[in-house]
Amino acid sequence: MRKRFVIAIMLLSSLIVAGCSSSSDSGSTYTVKRGDTLYAISRSTGTSVRDLARLNNISPPYTIEVGQKLKLNSGSGTTAKAGASGKKSSTKRTAAVTPSSAVPQSSWPPVGQRCWRWPTSGKVVLPYSTSDGGNKGIDIAGKRGQPVYAAG
Repeated sequence: MRKRFVIAIMLLSSLIVAGCSSSSDSGSTYTVKRGDTLYAISRSTGTSVRDLARLNNISPPYTIEVGQKLKLNSGSGTTAKAGASGKKSSTKRTAAVTPSSAVPQSSWPPVGQRCWRWPTSGKVVLPYSTSDGGNKGIDIAGKRGQPVYAAG
């Protein structure tokens, strides 16, 4: 009888201690892996690209590095984290939201105003061709690792 009592106390104590532990992974960060893009991370975590960029002080052209830790939320609202299967799991937290008084101005031109720029610096080595089987774009010489931007 005494042996059962001691075993029951030990079991109860271990359950209490296990319940007091906390997880070190709160699900509020994401570590960038090879091939990741800000857009792909935003889709898999349920966070908008704009919010991810703002939370992590990432400006255009939104370059991220392998191993970089990205914040997924500001500590309130809904947190979503991609699991091992790549599916979303979410934890909902509620908190008071204080709207900011100033809206940051965009560096993009107003909607409807068109602008175009070269995607990268370099010499055109093969121009556009209208002939059948011809080049339907332009080829620009560059260096490995040189940034290439959307043209318009």
